[in-house]
Amino acid sequence: FLLSVLAGELAVGYYSTPFKIAFAYQILPLALIGALYPAMSEAAVRDRGRLGVTFTEGVRSLLLIALPIAFGVGVLASDILTVVYGSSFLPSAMPLAILAIAIPFTFVNFPAGYLLNAIDRQATNTALVAVATVANIGLNLILIPRFAATGAAVSALVATVLLAAMNFTVVHRAVRYELHAIIHPAIRILLACLAMSAVVMVGAALPLGVRVLLGIFTYTVVTFAVGAVRRSDLAVLIGVFRRRTASRQETTAPAPSAYS
Repeated sequence: FLLSVLAGELAVGYYSTPFKIAFAYQILPLALIGALYPAMSEAAVRDRGRLGVTFTEGVRSLLLIALPIAFGVGVLASDILTVVYGSSFLPSAMPLAILAIAIPFTFVNFPAGYLLNAIDRQATNTALVAVATVANIGLNLILIPRFAATGAAVSALVATVLLAAMNFTVVHRAVRYELHAIIHPAIRILLACLAMSAVVMVGAALPLGVRVLLGIFTYTVVTFAVGAVRRSDLAVLIGVFRRRTASRQETTAPAPSAYS
């Protein structure tokens, strides 16, 4: 609404497309945290120490997915828009690249929010979201008139980072967890993302699909080479995949027939 009023419908179009692309990935943290929430709820009652471990494992697993997505979308923003929507959407490349930076912060906000709910801090969770929302609106009023869609993207990024900072501060006070157990793997994941990005940029003359596959291959190899993946992280991701597969099979299974 603010973008339409302050910058016009064209700016809305240039922002809505990258927003949809970035928003589409939110199904991934929802799937993971949906699987972890029962364990969080149980640990909140029985073992706060275990709750911190579960939170840490969830964040690390999400970063394994979110960081390469952010780097990939950021590096390939122009190519993605050109191939999928046409060259007329190239002005959306900068907003898309900015929103891509917000993806990891968006991902890690999910386990933080779910943890606060698990320990009956729903009011705190709501208050933090409200603060981030107000900050987003205020930044929009300042940045949109001057930078249009790019300003809206910057506002969204800053608000998302702010929410993540507040979430992790509150969670750390409520549930002790080892921050280095998140930071150290994150640094190694970043190294793998840098290697992936370098390969993708060097292969600029190749088709988009080939570059994506090369990027995935490079990221996977380097991630294991630098020891960014732990067995517990793989166990979390495999567990989520199995639950999702089982859920789909139950959903798509034919209903019992009266004639069987």
